[in-house]
Amino acid sequence: MVPSWYKLDGTAIRAVYGEALITDDLERMVAHSVAFFERTILEDPANWAYLGDRRWRRVLRKAVAGHDGNSRAGSGTRPRRTDPGG
Repeated sequence: MVPSWYKLDGTAIRAVYGEALITDDLERMVAHSVAFFERTILEDPANWAYLGDRRWRRVLRKAVAGHDGNSRAGSGTRPRRTDPGG
């Protein structure tokens, strides 16, 4: 597994790759990925600011919903809010 991220570098988009990890241990893979993203975010927090943007939160929610078969993307309807806090 190779964690990766694409960041804006001036007017270009640059790929950033972490160290490769070969393992069947899911916990090690998750820890490896989290450590990569933590370092990457701390190196350039401005590149991650979009994650707090409302539009991007909606986009990411739709993407997640699409993975569990509940996507309403393109249907013209808003998904029902089931979580009172979010």
